[in-house]
Amino acid sequence: MRFSDTNVTLAHRTTIEQIRRKAGHVLSSHAFTSLFLWQEQMGLRLCPLEDAYSVRCVKPGDASFFFPCGEQNSVRMFVESLYSGERLRYLREEDAAYLEWEFPGAFSLARRRDEDEYLYSIPEHLALRGKAFANMRTQVHKVERDFTARTEEICASNVGDALRIIREWTHGEHRFAGYDLRDDEVDKTAVSLLDALGLEGIITYLDGEPMAVVAGFPLTKDTFDIVVAKCSENLQGLSYYSKRELMKRVGNRYSLINLEEDLGLPGLRKMKLGLHPCGFNPIWEAVRK
Repeated sequence: MRFSDTNVTLAHRTTIEQIRRKAGHVLSSHAFTSLFLWQEQMGLRLCPLEDAYSVRCVKPGDASFFFPCGEQNSVRMFVESLYSGERLRYLREEDAAYLEWEFPGAFSLARRRDEDEYLYSIPEHLALRGKAFANMRTQVHKVERDFTARTEEICASNVGDALRIIREWTHGEHRFAGYDLRDDEVDKTAVSLLDALGLEGIITYLDGEPMAVVAGFPLTKDTFDIVVAKCSENLQGLSYYSKRELMKRVGNRYSLINLEEDLGLPGLRKMKLGLHPCGFNPIWEAVRK
């Protein structure tokens, strides 16, 4: 094996985040919290490098790595060592440009639209002004009209309510079509290890009953990433109402929300586009020729 690899543990949090922030890396794919939460579902192993890191995908038939993040000499050495047919995933535009400039003709590059990360303006979603946000205003007003709604920050005294919401949500479909992924298990881990993972979140109560949970983590100095978003019942407006309530809590510290990718699922893409993103983090992949 060219690279040693290991499970992502809580002990890696400080090192990964220091490297990522120093490199100015903005993708949620490379954030410690994302790697820790998705390692079992996606079959991920951390590859520590000198002042850098990559991630190996260990599921059978998947000869791929995340594009390395960190010090440039380590990044170059890692890329140079790749074998023909091995794939690099989750490239930023600047990573794709780097490969074309430093390794001309050595990689086949392709856009991965289904992995683009959706970005939203918190000030716009708190103001909800104009025709574009009419549907979202309707959703918020419906929840406030039909229920007595309140939110609580997730803490030790109510974490059981958060887990109950996630369990009740799993009574429905919980596997992504075409993907062997279960984000309900990710959500349970996230809520159970909230403080250790640097997450913060809220529970929305309707008429006193816990009905929705939303949680995320600081991705950059201006972006908050939402990694958990579940409702125990499919009530119109509740999902958006809960996300917006979390925006209220973090809006004095962050200006953007990252809702991550749509996985190419038509319904998920329609929903995320319908929330009027203000931008995207475009994603590329590369295969060594």
